[in-house]
Amino acid sequence: MKVWTCTMTDCYFGETVLLGVFSTRNTAEQQAQIWLTGETEGAFKLIDIDDDYMYYCNIYEKKYKYTAHFEEFTINEFSY
Repeated sequence: MKVWTCTMTDCYFGETVLLGVFSTRNTAEQQAQIWLTGETEGAFKLIDIDDDYMYYCNIYEKKYKYTAHFEEFTINEFSY
């Protein structure tokens, strides 16, 4: 069984928040969008993406503001 974690990092202050553990990568990405909309003031856009990271900036700035980091874990169901 695979699960994904999603953490959000504030690139200005270096603070990181674990958003949760999710059953799909898509669900983890959706939660990152929800967090940006609900927790922050201002509009953000996705400006870069790679396998494990998504980078967001405020639409009025050109710098990275938040980074979403995704990690995949495999859980052995028989170990429980």
